[in-house]
Amino acid sequence: MDIYSNFNASLHNDTSMDQERGFIKTPAVIAIVVSIIDGVLILFGATINLAVIVTIVGHHRALKSMDLFILNLCLSDFVSSIFYQPLVITRLLARSAQSGIHTGVFKMASFTCLLADCAALFLVTFEKYLGIRYPFRYHSYFTNQKVVAVIICAWVIATAIGLTFGLYEQAAMIAGMIHGVLLVLMFIITAVLQIACFIIAKRHERRIQQMAKVVANCNSTKESKRTVETRSSEDIKPVEAQSSINNSKSVHALTSKAARTTTLLTMVYIMSWLPHIVLNVYFMITLDRKTFFRFVYLFVAFQQLHVCINPFIYVFRTQYIRDKFFGTRNEIRDPSVH
Repeated sequence: MDIYSNFNASLHNDTSMDQERGFIKTPAVIAIVVSIIDGVLILFGATINLAVIVTIVGHHRALKSMDLFILNLCLSDFVSSIFYQPLVITRLLARSAQSGIHTGVFKMASFTCLLADCAALFLVTFEKYLGIRYPFRYHSYFTNQKVVAVIICAWVIATAIGLTFGLYEQAAMIAGMIHGVLLVLMFIITAVLQIACFIIAKRHERRIQQMAKVVANCNSTKESKRTVETRSSEDIKPVEAQSSINNSKSVHALTSKAARTTTLLTMVYIMSWLPHIVLNVYFMITLDRKTFFRFVYLFVAFQQLHVCINPFIYVFRTQYIRDKFFGTRNEIRDPSVH
């Protein structure tokens, strides 16, 4: 009888401790299914991002500001894949409250990796916006030294907030609020910048179409009013007109591709990050810990899908990076490229 009562008392104490720590079990079936999917995405995301990192670092002598921002994005995704997402799986599969050390490490990794990843996406989008909006003054804004300084500052801020939330309970609430506000702000600004890039790309596309029509009309008008011209001029001007139209068509194709790429970026980004951002806003308004911890790990695991897609929508759709990764015959044949 005493043993039975002691067992019930210990079970009751464990349950109360779990409730005090805010531990909420994820349903077993959902936890197992999400963990398996997340594990596959972790392996794929870590492998592809590591390959891109090695490729970019291998061409370190010719790095541009765009390469550094993409390198930072792949690095943050790689760190999240090998360090943070495995902790998410252990938390999903846990059936009782974990140790204080494990919880502290998980909190630190959660805040640091999520904030660093969101900041990396923001910086890549901001760099893309400046490149489209101010193409002639772009290089004066971003030098390699400035880019490295900005990236280091982003990682320092993310790490400081993560350490504060994980190690100092008294300042955890403040760190959590700052983390939530920064995530929401960067999410909104990133989405707005991506939409702005789409609008600018479509505007350039319309201008190029108008220029092509003007060139064609001017050439047809000149040809109809031509009276006395040499044979050579008759041969050259149609060629010049055709070349200008062909150039406008090639630029039109580039702007159309930029518009499609920006649309894809915006859709994937919003679908991957919006659930987690909405949950953070809900928690900051209501302070409902039960609902927050019930869904946050599922949404974070879903974000690993974005980590796997990032190299394909941010990296491999850029010809310059794609040539570096896959290699080209010209680079192999021409030693001056190296």
